[in-house]
Amino acid sequence: DGMPIKEEKKIYYLLNKPRGYVCTNYDELGRPRAIDLLGGVSQRIYTVGRLDVDSEGLIILTNDGEFANLLTHPRYSIPKTYQVEVEGHITHEDMEALERGIWLSEGKTSPAKITNIKSGSKTSRLEITLREGRNREIRRIIARLEYEVRTLRRIKIGWLQDTKLKIGEYRRLRDDEVTQLYATGRQRGFTSLIQRT
Repeated sequence: DGMPIKEEKKIYYLLNKPRGYVCTNYDELGRPRAIDLLGGVSQRIYTVGRLDVDSEGLIILTNDGEFANLLTHPRYSIPKTYQVEVEGHITHEDMEALERGIWLSEGKTSPAKITNIKSGSKTSRLEITLREGRNREIRRIIARLEYEVRTLRRIKIGWLQDTKLKIGEYRRLRDDEVTQLYATGRQRGFTSLIQRT
């Protein structure tokens, strides 16, 4: 309409999302949103990927579309690490099955890295690292092995973690963190392209 376009300043936040919050900018049920936890942000931001409403942990919010694509597109295979507590004693055979990949309705999942933190008679705690972001993937692969997830928390995005950030708290990403995440995504995308050719 004859008005000059002004580029919006790119901003980047790291949030430790609580349970009960949805990772969407519009929710028809009126549930609390992750973006509601960030006060005083004038730009239109959105979550980079999602954590389901019953999950908690680290998630990035930004208005930078290229950055979001680098962190979420399967081509770049940025790993995400989760701590998961499940009902029952998870067997060595089932952990090996998770590492190989599990068949879901849309195909077999990529291999996962599994660390057994504690395996008791009533509950088991695992650390799971995935390189893809299917909808509710961890809950679904655990359910395929006939276990139930009690708690699910994302603790790392790529190499990025922050053990001091409490549930519900957020902070700006530092410039060096943004730069390194950009570099990681681009390097993985380049490596993926080489492997396909």
